[in-house]
Amino acid sequence: MAMCYQKLGQLEECALCLETTIDHLGDGYYNTTTQSFGNRIHKLKMEAKLRLQFCAILSQLHRHKEAFE
Repeated sequence: MAMCYQKLGQLEECALCLETTIDHLGDGYYNTTTQSFGNRIHKLKMEAKLRLQFCAILSQLHRHKEAFE
């Protein structure tokens, strides 16, 4: 959804979608007892990509202080 909003130029909605996704990663996301090492690496990689994209969108919205944090 975030990518669609970004392509449509609706950056506020894109930022909200990315922020919500990052917030919902939650506690169960890092359950190390039931996940393989490869699975955990994949999920951490996904989170890193989401956070970088969120930072880029915030910067485009001139919310540089939030993007820096």
